[in-house]
Amino acid sequence: MNRRRGGWGKRLPRTGAGGCIVDSCGLSLPEEWRGVRDEALSELSGIKGGIFVHAGGFIGGNKTQEGALEMARRTLQAAAQSPANGSN
Repeated sequence: MNRRRGGWGKRLPRTGAGGCIVDSCGLSLPEEWRGVRDEALSELSGIKGGIFVHAGGFIGGNKTQEGALEMARRTLQAAAQSPANGSN
């Protein structure tokens, strides 16, 4: 979690190229958030202060540290409930 340009950024590890942290975890921010910005992101995610989620899902931003942490929590929860992870 790092503070940048007046907001808080959330970067999740991912496999492959693209200038991101390379890790075997392979998590991305939720698909429905990708490419969404500002108030539309806040409304869609239910998390106040949304700034953006990159279309690739590997990075997102929020105006507050708490908002960025909540984005991370929800991403982890979604991953844990994913059928690909043996849930459901």
